[in-house]
Formats: sequence, C-alpha cells, structure tokens
Amino acid sequence: MDLKGWQAPACSIRGRAMRSRIPTLSVLISSLSSLSIAVTPSTHSTAFSAKSEPRSTVGNPSLVARQPTPREQRFLAMRGYRFTDTPLLKGLILDFAFLVIVTLCTFWPLSPLCQETWSYAYGGYERDSLCDILATNEGGYIAAGYTESFGAGQRDGWVLRLDELGGIIWQKTYGGADTDLFCHLFPAPGGDYYLAGTTRSFGLEHNNIWILRIDPEGNILWETAFGHSLGMLYTDALPTDDGGIVLCGETDREGSTCRVGYVVKLTAQGVLEWQTTYGWIYGDSIPECITYGPQAIVQTKQRDFVLCGLTFIPWVTETYWLVTRLGSDGTILWNRSYDCDLGYRGGGYAILETAGGGFLVSGANEPSPPDGYALILNLDSQGNLLWSKAFGDGSVGWDISDSIAIADDRYLFFGDKNTYDMGRLWTFELDQAGQMIWQRLYGVGGNIYSGNGEIGSDGGLIIPTYSYDYGVGDRDGWVIKTNHEGNMDTSCDFVQGAYAFEFDHTITIEDFPTADGPVLWQSTTSAQVNDGAGIATLVCPKPCALNCEASATPATGTAPLDVMFASYLDSQYCSGEPDYEWSFGDGNSSDDINVSHTYPVPGTYDWALTVEQDGARCSRTGTIHVFQPIPGDCDGDRTVTIGEVQKAINMFLAVTDPACRVDADADGFVSIGEVQGVINGFLGVAKG
Repeated sequence: MDLKGWQAPACSIRGRAMRSRIPTLSVLISSLSSLSIAVTPSTHSTAFSAKSEPRSTVGNPSLVARQPTPREQRFLAMRGYRFTDTPLLKGLILDFAFLVIVTLCTFWPLSPLCQETWSYAYGGYERDSLCDILATNEGGYIAAGYTESFGAGQRDGWVLRLDELGGIIWQKTYGGADTDLFCHLFPAPGGDYYLAGTTRSFGLEHNNIWILRIDPEGNILWETAFGHSLGMLYTDALPTDDGGIVLCGETDREGSTCRVGYVVKLTAQGVLEWQTTYGWIYGDSIPECITYGPQAIVQTKQRDFVLCGLTFIPWVTETYWLVTRLGSDGTILWNRSYDCDLGYRGGGYAILETAGGGFLVSGANEPSPPDGYALILNLDSQGNLLWSKAFGDGSVGWDISDSIAIADDRYLFFGDKNTYDMGRLWTFELDQAGQMIWQRLYGVGGNIYSGNGEIGSDGGLIIPTYSYDYGVGDRDGWVIKTNHEGNMDTSCDFVQGAYAFEFDHTITIEDFPTADGPVLWQSTTSAQVNDGAGIATLVCPKPCALNCEASATPATGTAPLDVMFASYLDSQYCSGEPDYEWSFGDGNSSDDINVSHTYPVPGTYDWALTVEQDGARCSRTGTIHVFQPIPGDCDGDRTVTIGEVQKAINMFLAVTDPACRVDADADGFVSIGEVQGVINGFLGVAKG
C-alpha cells in the first residue's frame, strides 16, 4: 500500500464510548410482575397476560390469556416446554421450572441460560452490508448500513428495525440517485436516532459527510451534509451530552495530496455550532504536508473531546498513531503521536474513556501486509502512556475497529483477523491490566470484516457485518448475536477459537504541531425514503433435525408372537434428550428406545414409533400380522409337511412328547382325531 496516495474509505470504523445496554433489575422485575400463568382444572396450559391488556370475561374472569411473544415461545421451547395440553402434574412442574428460570434471569441476567444467540443474513440480490447496530429502549435492535439491491440510487443508506430474535419489524432506504450510505447510528433525544455516513447524491462534488435525524419509525426529522470541493471523507460521530452530535472526518488540503482532519459540532436540531480543522504544511514553496486522519472520537467527563487516528509523514514514508484532545468548543489542547516499533504504519481506530479519566486507544500496526498486530494504548488524561499491548500471531494481520467499556475493569474489542483472501471477525475481552480473558473468531468462506459491536438487550454481544456465504444475494448484511462471552448455539458452526498472542514492543511518543485548514461547506439534502425489501435468512440456530428408523422382527408369525422393536436416531442441532413413544396397535405402548412385545391374539396390528426432541418430530410405522396357529406346523411357516405329519403320528404312538400344538385339548395325549387334524392341515382342508 503506497501511503503517499493513501485514500481513506468513504466510511470508516470507529470506537464507541461506554454505553451499557444490560437490562436493569427494576425493568426485569417489572416485566416479570406483568406476566401471569394460569392452570385450568382439567388440563395444563400457560396463559401470559400483560397488565395493560383487557381481562377476559369468558369463563373464569380472573384468568387473562394472550399468545406468548416469539421471545417467550422460544425461551420456553428451547427448554423443552411444549405449547400443548399436558397432564396437570407435569404442567405444574413445568410452570415451576419456568418461574425458576425467570427468577434466575432476573437476578443473574448474564447467565448463558438467559441469553439468546442467533444469526441472520439480510438483503436482496446485489451487495448489501450492515455497519452499526444499537439495542433499543423498546427491546430489539436497530441496524444501519447500505444496500445496492433496492432504493433510489446506485447505493442507498439502509435502516432495519429488528425484534429481539432478529426478525424484521420494518426497514427503510434513504438516498438519491448516486451513492449514499450509513456508517454509524446513535441514540438521539426523545427516542430518535442519528444516522451518519457519506453521500454523493447531495452536497458538493465527490463525497460529503451526511447526517440525519430520524424518529423511532424511521421518518426524517432533519438532514444536512458537509463537504469540500476536493471531497470529504466521513470517519466517525458521537452524540454529545447536550443532545447534539459531533462529527469527524478528513479531506484534501487545497493544492496538496495530503489530508486535513475535521471536527464538526451540531445541535440537536442540526444547527452548526463550530468546526475545527487541524493539519500541517511542511514548507512554503513545496506543498508537502503531514496527513491528519481522525478515525474515532469520544467525549470526556469534563465535556472535552479526544480523537484518535493516524498521521502520515511523506518524507519518512511512515504513519504514526495520533491522539488529539479538544476543548468543549473545539480548541486544540494537545496533539501527540505514538510510534510502535512492530511496524512502520498503522493507526488508532477506536477510543474509549476509562473509569480513571484516561483513554484506551486501539487499532493496528503493520510491518507489511498481510502481517499486522492489534495494538492497544492505555493513556492518562494528558496522553502519557500507562501501558500498551500488542496482539497477533506473526503471520497474518490482526486489527481492532471498535471497543466498548462494559464495566470499570472490563473492555470489549471488535476487530478482524485477515490475510489477502480471507477475513474473520475477531472479538475479545481484556481486564483493566490488559490481560486477555477470552477471544473468538467468526466467519466462513470469503472476506468478512467487523462492524461496530454492541451490548445486546440481554447482556450478550451483537455484531453487524456482511457475508458472501449466507443470505440470498451476492453479499448480504449479517448480524451475529452471542452470549456475553462470545459463545453461540452449537449449530452456529462459524464460531472458531482465536489464538492471538502478546508481543513485546516499544512505543515512542512525540508532541505534534497543527495548523488550520479550509472551512467546510454545509449543504441542504433531501433524501428519498422508501420501504426496504431485504429478506431475512436465518443462519442459526439451525432447527433440530431428526432422522429415525425403526424395525419390528419378526413382522409375521403365529400367536402368541414375540416381536422385537428396535429404533435408530440421528439428530443434528438438537438439545436435550429425545422422547420415544411406541404404539403397538393393540392398545399397549412403551417409551423405551428398544422393546420386546408379545401379541397373544391373532390379528393385524399397525405399530408406530414417534420420536420428539427440541421441537422436532420423526415418525415411522409398520404392520404386524399374527395368525391362528395350525396344528402340527412346527416351524411356523403356516404349512404342514409330510415330515410334520410323521411327527404327529409319533406323538400318537407316544414315541415323542406332544408338541407343535398337535395336542389341541392339552390333555397330555395325542388322539387319533388330533392326528387327523394335522393330516387335514397337510391336505389344506383346514388352516388357521
């Protein structure tokens, strides 16, 4: 990669400040208190009710019934609960088990039992991607990215509202005739959302920073764009504590190929408050300069702003990490660079404030592609280094694109492990000393790169990205929902172990100068809003799949007939133990896996095996033929041979003991009449 001609992406990934989404205890208790479970006198069933719903006046007015929500149904079904009538005692046991689980999830919401894991691909038949996602106050999620499958232009911004299990509630596209996309979304006052990204349909020529505010239903409240005649690259945004939003990006300095960093502050109504530029020209006659590329921004507890990114110095052909602190009005307070000896280029792509008022800056450092190391700097409030960590394996590239503080001493990081032809999502957790707690990789097939991860509504993790392997199109948006340790249902076969190790390194810190750049132009935009047509494709958990076989041996014979029933079961993606139910066709049954059964009476019996496991069912059937025994038919083939007639005569002569049902009256002796019965069987005169 020739950094003299370095081009930042139109949308870049960024870090995010601490934003807890774990449900509070009061919310969970309130949710629990709004449910009731009813048991009828004769059969058992669950009846969920919300206090705000009208109560039934049919039957017992004290019972309120409604259909369980999809989350409630899956919550119970995953634990073996069936929404059918069951015996009262069993139903009471299941009710008790359900209440135990709900109580557990109330007080220990991070229990794996209480966290749903799932994955969906979303999109049409072209290229689509999801870049950011948030847990909503109403439950579920809202995701943003772009689509080339539908909308007004070549590429439109795309927003999807999802339920807690990934189902689409609504989706909309935003844009004009050219290329538009969303990189990030953030909560805004009043339950609204900010959407930030890039537009070519509106504003000045080339790329423009694009910011919209939408209501909870996706309707645009206001929108605007900022640009420059040489093009403007959006990199990050952040909602501020006064309800507004701050944007950062970079553009070309006039007369030079280098870039200048920008920070723009807007009110909650989209009115420009201030903008700051920073960059430095080297020399007056030769327009060489230092590139400033801000990639992520965070607001501090003191209401200042701290940015991280990179700076490129042409005459040494190296890039350094850059961290800049701004006052609440955009004034530059300090600007420092950080050089790691593991590689000659890199940059900080995510930043968060720690409990002590310092900062965790994370990104990548590359000696040469595809090699690379994920680098984390722990800085104090003035940018001094407290500690640093470098992770990798010495052979492929590792980098970090997003970070979240989940507690005062726990931090989540989202990034990638990549080579020239393969990318994998990489997620890991560190403690406050920088020690790795766990790490995971996600992906199959072609390149996959991480979007901006989030804490789910149940305390698990949710990650947006794209996939070439799942969905209906060339490339679909992809969302992965894990538990709080990155684990998923065993049927999610794209989850892999990660093995990034810590490497020794040295960090060199310098103060860096800055200078003003050209002012950005603000433009009015008028995006078309259309309903999206993306298709949701479930990736996992895959439904339980059963393949069963059954045999009955022998299938024919004379009464009394002993039959051995045997079963074989192959199950995939199933949890729990299978339930077996044999029906023998004579009013008897068994729940054993393999069982022997005797048919004492002649007749035709239709048997059936039913196996149920984790909501799936498999059945097999067959028929048993039981015949009336024929006197003298010793081998049970329903024919009497001349040899069997001779055996009957020997029994009459007392040469052998009575057998083969020749002694019809069971008196211990074979009479001449009983021998005649055997002869009739031989002649076919009488058969059973």
